[in-house]
Amino acid sequence: MPAPKALNHSQIAELMMALYPIARVVVSENEDDPDANVLAIYQTEGPYKGTYRYNRKDMRKIAREFKYGLNKKEFEEIEEVLKDIAPQKRRTIDPDLIAVENGIFQL
Repeated sequence: MPAPKALNHSQIAELMMALYPIARVVVSENEDDPDANVLAIYQTEGPYKGTYRYNRKDMRKIAREFKYGLNKKEFEEIEEVLKDIAPQKRRTIDPDLIAVENGIFQL
């Protein structure tokens, strides 16, 4: 059996999960609704350090590390796999907790 010449969308999603801190962040009260989850990447540097942030351009850039000629449909398929396999995180709604660079500040 010959070796594959390219990775499929599931393999790319698995590699992204292994190499980058990607999670599904619940953005509404209905956490069972898949549309209420946003894929986000944990920021290890920069102005958003210490928080999960969704930026589709960054997510696509990461996916292109594994398949440079990635088209829109292929990227959407990778996103769907990521939504299935990424761990779920919840945003805090506590007004006394504020995300800061090195952790959480409690008022």
